[in-house]
Amino acid sequence: ALISRQLIKQTFTKMQKDVLEAEESESDDRFDYLIN
Repeated sequence: ALISRQLIKQTFTKMQKDVLEAEESESDDRFDYLIN
């Protein structure tokens, strides 16, 4: 049970990071668009 809990936590953390990076790149694109 401990191993699977760690695995779930790792996967969840990675998913959160991916989402944050995706949101950041979207805002960057929007920001570039506003500047141009």
